[in-house]
Amino acid sequence: MEGARFRDKMQLQCLLDVVQNAIHLENIRLPYALGLYSARAAQLLLKAEDHMYIRTTRFLLSHEYLDLRKVPDFYRLFYSSDVEHKAEREWILLLLSDGMRDKYCYDLYDYQRLFMVIMCYYNSPLADEASQTLVMDVFIQASKIPKAAYQLIQDHSLLTWIQNILGKWYVENKLLGTVITLLHNLWFTNLGNKEKPKSKGEEEQEKFLPLHLVNEFLSVLLILLRHIRANLDLIHINQYFGTLSSVLRYRKRVLEAFEEMGRFAINLQIISNSKALLLLQKWSVIEKDLALQEKLSCLAKEYQIKELKSSIKEKFRQAGSRHSKKKLRAEVQTDVREVSDLEESKKHMKSILIHWSPTFLSSSSSDSAKEKKSSTDQMEETKAGANDEDTTTTDDLVCATTCLVAKWIMVVEGAHPGSMQDLCSSLQWLKACVLPHRQVVQELVKDPVLRSTLYKLFYRVWDSCDSTQDILDLSNHVMINLIQSQILSTDITFNAVKELCLHPGDDADDMQRAAGVHWLPLGWVISAWLRTPLLDA
Repeated sequence: MEGARFRDKMQLQCLLDVVQNAIHLENIRLPYALGLYSARAAQLLLKAEDHMYIRTTRFLLSHEYLDLRKVPDFYRLFYSSDVEHKAEREWILLLLSDGMRDKYCYDLYDYQRLFMVIMCYYNSPLADEASQTLVMDVFIQASKIPKAAYQLIQDHSLLTWIQNILGKWYVENKLLGTVITLLHNLWFTNLGNKEKPKSKGEEEQEKFLPLHLVNEFLSVLLILLRHIRANLDLIHINQYFGTLSSVLRYRKRVLEAFEEMGRFAINLQIISNSKALLLLQKWSVIEKDLALQEKLSCLAKEYQIKELKSSIKEKFRQAGSRHSKKKLRAEVQTDVREVSDLEESKKHMKSILIHWSPTFLSSSSSDSAKEKKSSTDQMEETKAGANDEDTTTTDDLVCATTCLVAKWIMVVEGAHPGSMQDLCSSLQWLKACVLPHRQVVQELVKDPVLRSTLYKLFYRVWDSCDSTQDILDLSNHVMINLIQSQILSTDITFNAVKELCLHPGDDADDMQRAAGVHWLPLGWVISAWLRTPLLDA
């Protein structure tokens, strides 16, 4: 450097001196952001015609050393009143985005309260689209760092800030995709390896994310659901449904752990009936399922569901030139050729709906409740007769919603075979949330398509080598309850087969019980085939 001869030698020598004077200790760590600033400043010093040349030179001449705890010249460039203030602000924001690499860079930014500054600036009228994009890029880079992803939520209320962005009536696709990516990164970075349950020996040492943090993620994702539309990129659609599915699965694990530890938790059911219908409506638009759209439209008109009706009426069509419209058509054709890419999103969608359970206002829709009614309950129902009409209407809506969700889950499970674990989850949901309600079961078995699908699913269970005894018992339980909802439950032959297979007696060994379990499907199919059109095989 001393022996070289070129025009900007003195400026580069000044830059090196400033960086060298900042190193007071041996082997001190230089944050990546400061190293990046030094590299870009060196490039600017070789371009005297650039506007940032003057700003960089002023900073170097006014400082003897580089402060390793601060981003150089941030506030002067960010709050610049120069004619080229926009270029200066974009330059320093780009430096923040590209310089966010590790927790040391996060500590550097957090020490100066830079995150608070750019969050406030994003929502101000002075922020232009380019600057807002750079601000979002800063948070996307920070969301990949575990320490930053957690502290931005806990200390800076990043999820609340995102919720404020989603409060607008319309969010453009570019910003919407960025928000989805940000939420996706924040969740999976905080989750880490906690999604996979540990073995029994390590169960006591397992640590969970705070439940309020999980609920906050879920709340923001459900608010984001209103903005999901068909013209969104398939990558962002996959990210959204995948993140929502992961949050629901992890929340279920946390609640189960709380129950084992004897802890109290509220808001166990967080997905309402209207949200379940809205999920189906959004998916029907994405997949272009006209039959499902028609059913949802009729349901919204019949029961006057405002949220669903407004979502059906929304038309997000962005105006553009003829060239952009041709390009959009080409993209649509490409998506049609790649329909298989939607299968992953469909699996996530099925997993999301499995975490929903119907809630009836009237206890008369449940079989167990019918058996437990007493004369006192009947007197209370007589006194509350004025509200019977509203309760019946609400229960009819819940029944229709449950039928629609159950049919969609079972049809998807039959049309797109997955693992035996996925099938077991679907059957467990059917057992826990559908079978206890006789009115829902009676409506379901009237559908020939669903009956045929259920037959195929049961055949897959018994034909698979991966089926365990628990899965076989689960399928038999679902099978028996479906039959009992029909007239067939009074048939002597069926009752005899049921008693023989499910109740072999106290003296029966494991081999006899296993034989009974395996004989039950044969007796069920024969009885259903001869006596009632339960299955369309």
